[in-house]
Parts: sequence; structure tokens; C-alpha cells
Amino acid sequence: MQSPIRTRLVASAFAVGMLVTGAAGTGMTANAATVTLPAATSVATPGTQPAITATTFDLSKQAQVGFYGTSDGNVKEGLSDSETVAVTPGEYTVTYTAVKGSDKGVANGEFSATPHVFPTSGKVDTSGDGTIKLSVRSANDTSELNKDVPTSQKITITHGSYGFFTGDKTGTAGAGTVTLTPAKAAAPDTSLQGDANKDGKYTAADLTGVTATNTTTKNPVTGFDPTRDKATYRLDKNDKAGSIIVANLPEGWSVTYTPAMSVLSRTATVTSPDGKTTVTYTFTTVQDTKPTGKTGDANGDGKYTLADLDDVTINADGKAVWRDGKPTGTPVSKTSRIVVDNTPGGWTTKASLGAKALTVTFTAPDKTPVTVTIDYKATTIDIDLSKVSDAANPGFGTLGIVALDDLSKTPKPVNPTDNRQPHTVADQYQGITPGEYQITYTAVNDEDATKRQQPTVNGTWYSASTTTNGIFGSATGSTSRPITVAADWYKPADGKQTPTSVNMDMPAGSFMNLEGGPKAGILHLTRVGDLPQAGTPTDKDGQAAPIRLIVDASRPGDSLPHTGAGTLMPAVMGILFGALGMVGVRMRRHA
Repeated sequence: MQSPIRTRLVASAFAVGMLVTGAAGTGMTANAATVTLPAATSVATPGTQPAITATTFDLSKQAQVGFYGTSDGNVKEGLSDSETVAVTPGEYTVTYTAVKGSDKGVANGEFSATPHVFPTSGKVDTSGDGTIKLSVRSANDTSELNKDVPTSQKITITHGSYGFFTGDKTGTAGAGTVTLTPAKAAAPDTSLQGDANKDGKYTAADLTGVTATNTTTKNPVTGFDPTRDKATYRLDKNDKAGSIIVANLPEGWSVTYTPAMSVLSRTATVTSPDGKTTVTYTFTTVQDTKPTGKTGDANGDGKYTLADLDDVTINADGKAVWRDGKPTGTPVSKTSRIVVDNTPGGWTTKASLGAKALTVTFTAPDKTPVTVTIDYKATTIDIDLSKVSDAANPGFGTLGIVALDDLSKTPKPVNPTDNRQPHTVADQYQGITPGEYQITYTAVNDEDATKRQQPTVNGTWYSASTTTNGIFGSATGSTSRPITVAADWYKPADGKQTPTSVNMDMPAGSFMNLEGGPKAGILHLTRVGDLPQAGTPTDKDGQAAPIRLIVDASRPGDSLPHTGAGTLMPAVMGILFGALGMVGVRMRRHA
């Protein structure tokens, strides 16, 4: 249906209500669950890729079983192990299976990233070259003693890298088998007939090239989007629905029409080659109406109502959030860029990004207002803090949350089982886009104390970060603030309620270290908006206040996060208890 005048409204957090007319490294990283090692040059024949398959070796009756990364299947001579297995370079998941009745429920060993050239003596000296400890529990070992040992560990084997597991040379206690299973998921099946986008499955995304055309007028259907399922297209009275043909389907896809005869409204159903995926398009011809002479009366009923706006589309950040007279379900936030397309002639439009919802007010030529309201849907990241584990101290763990413009640059943890080596504070990192985040926390409150999780999560925010020689940490001159968030059921005995929600400003480069461990619960990060621009209000000390809600971090009994670094705890303790004299740390709210 053609509108006399096509109007587009563009609005954002900084320009609401604007009306526009027209078209629209080399360091090793590790923790107990994951090990990522530096890449090395492969010796495979140029142009070939050796097959990466699972490798299993038996620890029984061997003093030590080693594995050596090589693409040609040859093991270096002179290895001191009872047995050494050649393993094709690649990413692997290490698991261990103990024999029935064995008292060896855990397999222990070491792994070195550094490519080795072995001396003639055959003794492998891995000291000081990035060696990490390997410790994997058999899935059938349920003993309390080994409960904190992971049942799998990921490693990346490169050419020349070397590792081993300790065996049982006597054979009496029954050591089991270690298996290295390729860790990368299998590539999608790109051989599917009609899988146009080659993602290994049938979806509406395969229909990008499909067209809808009126066979009488030879005109394409205005606004037709073949990737929209269950979409309805309103046609001009001269474009009969029965004349619309859907064509240019991918190989193997088919189309049926209901009803089959020429009518004013019918649905085209497109079906995938396997018959399991369908996408429907409904075409409806606008009935003849008596001319009203009223500008902008799009449906010709003589009055101005929401029905006149059926051809309007409201887009947020390039995606439709309202069309065909109803919301699409696509999320919209208070920082979205809003574009309103195809407003009927004579109507004006104003968008308002409010505290809880987007409101678009359409004003008809006679000043009749028609309002569309779409609630915000924020993006939330949930992190299970009980899974964050310190390899050197299994009862603890630290999560690092880093704000980055490029999430592919999220730092990797460096925390081997020996704290004498270089390491990062965090045992796991989560990259997030810069912005304002609301932090909440969920923990189990059970009458059984052994099942109850810790009631608060504590940590420290840092204003700036840096990476030096592969080690991530706070930058010189970085400021820091304590953070404490409680589960909603937590009622401290002293009555000083810790906040159950804290809003944090996370500019690019800033980060938080938060405590985790086996007794921790679920951390929730909800992005609620962009950061304030230039002129951000500051605290009296001149620093931009990152915490928007009032936080009392001085309450006795709130533990500080495990850091893995001996120098951080005294500094934070000094901030909390020395300098402030136990009178409270309060972060003022800013606009």
C-alpha cells in the first residue's frame, strides 16, 4: 500500500523527537578447567592438515606415560618415559577413567608449552619453561578427598610441546586410562541441500534471495522480507493477493498457497527440503473504501486510529521492534537509536526513550494522538560463581569482569598451581561492552547449612587496566573502589543491610575482581544504559563515581575477595579499615 508521503523519524538518547523526511600473545594461560597455550609452527606437509583424533594411553604398569606434540607421528628419541605417545597438535579435553576398585581416582602429571629439543641423556628438564600441573579426577571417583579435582581439563598441544602422567609401575593399585579428545566442536554440515547460508541447518536465514511478485503487474511486493516468518503484507487494491507468486527458492525448498484459488487474502508456506522447517507469508489486499478526503486516513474508515498505522515500522538499532500494528518482540533499550518509517501523510511522530519504556506518539492531521509503548528488554549475563576455581587454592576463586570495546581481547587467566610463577589475580575472565550495569546476586538459602551458599559477593572495581608481558592487571594510577552485593534473603544481625542491587559505570578498560568459589551463587550483570558523556559528575576527591547506588562496605563480617596476590589484600583492608577508621565507605549517586 503506497502512502502519499513517507516519513521517517530518527531518535536516540541524545536526539529524541527529531523528525527526518526521506529514505531511510606468547604467555601461557591456565586454570583448573582450561589451559590455553601459545601457538607453534607445525611441521605438517604444506597444504595438508593432519587429522585430529582421540588418543588414549594406559597408565597401568608404567612408571610414566608421556605425550609429545608432532604432526608426523614420530616421537623424539631419548624420552625418559616408560612410554611416549605421539599426539597431533590441536585442542584437546583431557579425561581419566580409573579401573574398577582402584584407589587411584585421580591422574596427575605435568604439561609444558615450550617446544623441546631433547638432550642425548633423554632426561626432560621442564623447569622454568611454563610447565603446569595436570590433575584430572575419574568420573567414577566420588570420594570427599578428591571432590575439588576437575573431571576434565582442556589443553592445546603444539608441535614440540610435551606432557606426561604418572603411571603405576607395580600394577597393583590399578591406575586407569587417560584420553585426549579433540575439544573443538565439529564443523557444521555444509552439504545440506538448500542450506543457502551454509550453517548446517534449515532456517528462515536461508531464504534471503526469495522474492514475492505480482504476476499481473510484474511489480515486487513492497517491503517484502523473506527472512520474516509469519509476516503479513497489506497490498494496494490493484495488487490482488491471489496474483502474488513466491519464487527464487533455494534448491529443495517448496511453496504452497492457502487457499489455492485467487482470493483477496492468502498465505504462502515455504517448506525446507527435510519438511521440518516452515516459513509463512500472508498477503492481504486492501478492500475498496469510500474516499473520505481526509489526509492520512490510510484505511479509509473516516477516522484517525491505530489502524491507519499498519504500514508503519518502528526500528531500534536497525531492527524492527513494532510493525504490522504490533510489537515484534525484538529487545529495545533506553540507549537504542530509534527510526520510525512510513508514517502516513499529514501525521507527525515523536519518540521518547523513557526510564522503563520506549514511547512513540503519532499525531494525526486533526491533532488526534495515537501512542505506542514498548517496554525495554535489557541484556543480562548470568555467571555461576561456584564454577570459578583457583587451581592453587581449590576452595576459592576470583572472577574478573573487564569492559572492552573489542570482546575478542578479553584477557585470559594465568594462575598455575604454583603461585611462585607469574599469575593474574582472576581465575576466570568475562568481557563486557562498556556501559552502565546493574549487578544483582542470587544464592541458595537452605536450612541445611551444608547446602547454603554465601549470602554476599564482594570485590573491587578498578578504573583502568593494562597488560604487561602477557599479565593483565590494574594500570599505574588506577583508582579502586570496594563492591558488595547481597542476595535478597540476607538479613545481617547488625541490621546494616547490604544493597541487593548496585549500578556500576564500566568505561572501556575498567574492570572488577569478584570473589567466587564452591559456596558462591549466581552473579547477574544487566546492561541498563550507555555511559554519561563529557562532564560526568565526580566525587569530592575528583574521581568519577563508578557506583550509582549508595553502598556500605564497612560492615564487619563481609569478607573480601580471594585474590591470589599477597599485595592486594593489605591495600584493600587499609582502604576499608585503616584509612576510614571503620566509619563506612559510601559511594554517592550521580546523575
